[in-house]
Order: sequence, then C-alpha cells, then structure tokens
Amino acid sequence: MHKLRIVQKELNETEIWLKVMVMAEFATEESLHCLREEVKSLARIITASIGTLKERGVGKESR
Repeated sequence: MHKLRIVQKELNETEIWLKVMVMAEFATEESLHCLREEVKSLARIITASIGTLKERGVGKESR
C-alpha cells in the first residue's frame, strides 16, 4: 500500500508540473490534454486500488 501512495503523490505532482508547463507557455493546453487525461485516469485507478486495500485491511500492519 505504501508504494501505491507514493505513486498517487507522484501522479499529483505530475499534474501540477503539466499545469506549470501550460502557465509558463512551454506547451499548450491542447498539446497536453491527452497526457493530463491519462494522469487523471491513472490517479483514479490508484485511488480505487488504495480504497480496495483499505477495505480488505491490507497494509495496516505496515503503519
């Protein structure tokens, strides 16, 4: 579960950096649209996986 939480944080950071790239005009919103959608999709999958593990009680012993 710990590794999934790291992945979740990295995906959040990636989303932030993609926004920064658009704000700094290194890329356009349109050029990054597919990548941002992929990051959001992966984040939803990881979040659901963490929720499933919590429901099953997996990972509690590692806290």
